[in-house]
Amino acid sequence: MVPGFGTGLEGHPEERTPESRANNFFVSALYQPTPEIDGIQAEIRLYLKEDVETKDIEVLPYWASRQKSSPKLALMARRYLSIPATSAASERVFSTGRRVVSWQ
Repeated sequence: MVPGFGTGLEGHPEERTPESRANNFFVSALYQPTPEIDGIQAEIRLYLKEDVETKDIEVLPYWASRQKSSPKLALMARRYLSIPATSAASERVFSTGRRVVSWQ
């Protein structure tokens, strides 16, 4: 056997410690696909196969109607597309910051 491939440097088999077994378990778990990721990928594949919608569609009602066929994508749409593009509160913060920090 070649040293480093299942044997120690002296040619003796390496002893596996509990720590090395745990590390191997966690490393292998990192590379295993999870059902949730597979489900999201399947939803994305189905969504990309659908026909393109018109430009004048209302986005949130569109995803509300797709909630049963694409629950994860519909949830993401509800979370992220419902955020207002701008708000008076954020504009006030930047205005106050401009008064506090001078550009000159």
